Amino acid sequence: MSGSDSPERDQPAIRGQVPGRMLRPGDGMLSGRYRLSQQLADDRGASQQWMGVGEYDTRVLIKLWPFAGDEPDDVTRALWDAELRTLYRIGSSPGAEDTVLVLRDAAVDRDAKCFVMALRTTGFVTLADAIADRTRWPWLSNSGATARRDLWLALERLADGLQLLHDQQVIHRDVRAETLFFDEHVGLPSIRLGGFEWSLRLGVPVTADPPASWSTPPEALRGGVGYRLEGDWFGFGMLAARCLLDIESFRDNRAEDRHQRS
Repeated sequence: MSGSDSPERDQPAIRGQVPGRMLRPGDGMLSGRYRLSQQLADDRGASQQWMGVGEYDTRVLIKLWPFAGDEPDDVTRALWDAELRTLYRIGSSPGAEDTVLVLRDAAVDRDAKCFVMALRTTGFVTLADAIADRTRWPWLSNSGATARRDLWLALERLADGLQLLHDQQVIHRDVRAETLFFDEHVGLPSIRLGGFEWSLRLGVPVTADPPASWSTPPEALRGGVGYRLEGDWFGFGMLAARCLLDIESFRDNRAEDRHQRS
């Protein structure tokens, strides 16, 4: 799975959090069942997100959480096992395949020194990519009934996915355009909600101040308010606003000001 004939081998290696461990396109994961293709994101230094290829050239989204040492500590491993049980339960819920990224495979990869999740995905384009180039996508133009219908149907699907998580007592905590994936050739019918794959956010303490991102409710910035279901719906509302209106110029505003302007 990690042969040198992969065309992505010319891409630079990317160092994970673990000293001395280099992750490269073409590297095999989980005993070679999956192959890294291209890195998509690094989540605050806590996790990495990659395009991946599985058996029979199936496309998967691979998320990696590096750990130090030869083995993860017992507490983190117990949290991982509990989270996997929740994710498999979500994946078996009615409607999951049509609304959220579903877990395909997961394990501790001791060779890579990472917790690894492989998720079924329809594509690797994020809604953030689309918003950054919104003139390319008719459904972000708000220019007519067809465009609005397509967008609202997609938002309805995402709302169903978020409610599915809440029904399983899972708080997403970061509903934003970077966690929504679709196939550029299929378009909005393929959009799925991700980003909740480890709701405990390994490497990001739950006591840490919330990021002043699009998905952060204003009351959370004033302190004394933890993550709640209502916060997820705030993030969903801001997501809808960014789709319907070109408000990206507010990105660098203070969070409270950005909220008021939106």
